Amino acid sequence: MEKTRLHALDAIRGFALLLGLLVHGSMSFWPGLVELGFPISDTSKSMTLTFMFYVLHMFRMTVFFLIAGFFAHLSLHRKGSQAFLKDRMKRIALPMGVAWIPSLLLIVPVTLWAASKLYGAEYLDVMQAGQDSAPPGPILMHFWFLYYLLWFYFIAVACSKFLSKLDVKERLMNAVTSFVYFLCRYHLLVLLATAISTWVFFLRENWVFWAGIPTPTEAVWNEAPAFFIYGLAFFVGWVFDRKRECLVIIKNHWQLYLGLALVMTIISTRWLEQQPFVISVVIDSDKLLFAFCYSLASWCWILGLVGAGMKFFDQENATRRYVADASYWIFIAHIPVLFFLQTAFMQVPLHWAIKFPLILAIATPILFWTYDKWVRYTLIGNVLNGPRQRPEQHANITVST
Repeated sequence: MEKTRLHALDAIRGFALLLGLLVHGSMSFWPGLVELGFPISDTSKSMTLTFMFYVLHMFRMTVFFLIAGFFAHLSLHRKGSQAFLKDRMKRIALPMGVAWIPSLLLIVPVTLWAASKLYGAEYLDVMQAGQDSAPPGPILMHFWFLYYLLWFYFIAVACSKFLSKLDVKERLMNAVTSFVYFLCRYHLLVLLATAISTWVFFLRENWVFWAGIPTPTEAVWNEAPAFFIYGLAFFVGWVFDRKRECLVIIKNHWQLYLGLALVMTIISTRWLEQQPFVISVVIDSDKLLFAFCYSLASWCWILGLVGAGMKFFDQENATRRYVADASYWIFIAHIPVLFFLQTAFMQVPLHWAIKFPLILAIATPILFWTYDKWVRYTLIGNVLNGPRQRPEQHANITVST
């Protein structure tokens, strides 16, 4: 049972990362981003793709952090704190540090190319004016999730070491684990997580409803909602590994969670502005209601999708395993590829329903090809996912034995 569950969670984590292709591949078609200084703006706008982002962003990275918490507890328990941190520095900190500069060097010229197409000969002045009006901050791009992971890993190790000295018999964590199991058993975990998330959202000033959970690509330390909500998901995953019966409960009720998620998502849209990605100015009661609906929808999506994954991905599958392995590299490498294609197509006189699938149809095979040829069986793949043997090598070993 343990092995199948790990296969299921690994697949869900990989698919959550691959949804980044849909989210970031649709950005140039969202109305409202150009006003925020994003120059890769297609002539064909789509509210359909904007709604797609709104829904996917409710759960995509939160699911990832929940499963990351599960595997973090599993790995720390098996390896110990020192080996665990060494492994995380190799697989998380090293890829982030190495890939950040090349990604930036690829993204900047593409962004300038898009700005020149959008603004004409005065594009440098327009870009400079936009930079002058924005507060300076670190640019983590899509690597923010690795930055957050490192924070969560260090906090988890520090708390584990502290509690191991304070509470040798683990009475406190056993009590917390039992409490979370109780909440899962009676379907109260989703309500507690919703209440916490609602309060965190409500306290945030200048909240853009369309953006949901703020994406901390800049000034990470100022985005408390993202840190607390993703941290909460990480902690829930951590406890789930301590009490795996929670996953069984979620697996048995995935339809209930997904059905409620769909209903609450629809209800939440009544507070969305006609113009996406502007600061929502509403009275406190409306803000609180939206925060509740959004949070409940988000956590229902999270638990429902994890439960569905446990239901349908509970058997080992070579294709799913390959895709899950590739997802880490693809998420690291996909932004420059997508931005280049979006810029190339942004002024082509075609409907978004043609251009968006075309961008994905070009980018996805390229990214999988680079993974298979340059990453999977190389030092890069060893760092990201551990060593992998080529099929012919595996076959030769099998025959010789």
